[in-house]
Amino acid sequence: MVGGDKAAEGVRPEAGPPLAAQLIQEALSEHHDVSSFKCGSNQYDYYLKKWALRRQHEGYAQVHVWVAAGDTSRRVLAYFTLSPTEVTGDEVPPSLILPDQWKRIPAILLGKLAIDRSIQGRNLLPALLASAGQVTVEASKQVGGRFLVIDAENERLALLYERFGFTRAPAQEHSAEDRRPHARLLYPMNELEAALRAEEH
Repeated sequence: MVGGDKAAEGVRPEAGPPLAAQLIQEALSEHHDVSSFKCGSNQYDYYLKKWALRRQHEGYAQVHVWVAAGDTSRRVLAYFTLSPTEVTGDEVPPSLILPDQWKRIPAILLGKLAIDRSIQGRNLLPALLASAGQVTVEASKQVGGRFLVIDAENERLALLYERFGFTRAPAQEHSAEDRRPHARLLYPMNELEAALRAEEH
């Protein structure tokens, strides 16, 4: 899932000098320094330090990290994960339903996104989402995928991602034992590609 309240502290649009141009994106490797990463969420810190590389090797997710250009230590300052997923027909908002829609629809999940406290509050979310979107669009051209999916843990995050163009899936019935996220949000791949192209001009 994408961010709890603490992990999302660094992804609120706030005033500040541009930072994304000073960072480069790489696939996580054993050469990256993750030891000092702290985003405000122990869950997201622990995942990066203990599980991210292993899960990537096992094929569960691809982990993309951002480091400062020229930093020889390759200290991780932000990361996000992408993995294949599927969306059921009843999760698709009415406005996005196709006439010949499948019951199970291939998609790509933006699973985790976190920013180190040292650079929080620098308006990095738009650049991170754009980067994840670009990777997703290119991947979908190779393997398919109709949506980029985000699972928001709470209403504040759901509203945040709606402001960036995601559409909320219809509410599903949850049991007391259900561990599903608060809300699932979708961005159609064709609309995402068009939005990214528009930003380039």
